[in-house]
Amino acid sequence: MTATLSRLKAHFTHWREWEFNPVVVKELRQSVRSWAVTGMLLLFLAVLFCTALALLISQSFETTVDQRLGGQIFQVFTGILTGASLLFIPLYVGVRLAAERQDS
Repeated sequence: MTATLSRLKAHFTHWREWEFNPVVVKELRQSVRSWAVTGMLLLFLAVLFCTALALLISQSFETTVDQRLGGQIFQVFTGILTGASLLFIPLYVGVRLAAERQDS
């Protein structure tokens, strides 16, 4: 146990030396400030809220208590997050790159 802990400690000793590229940091900050990202996050939050509300309302009509409801909600949320990540992130990056390429 101590050998594993010492190897892990040695691995993360110089973690502050890992610096991000300043140009990448500036581009990420600029892209996060756009309304497209804010709108997508609000849409994602609304979809998660509506999904949770629908699952909880459907559970309230049943006479027996479903002990697996939390797991089912988690699975649905994970599926929505995966779908949104696979769809919106590449779409957003592609649109930004196409717009940048069109300008120059």
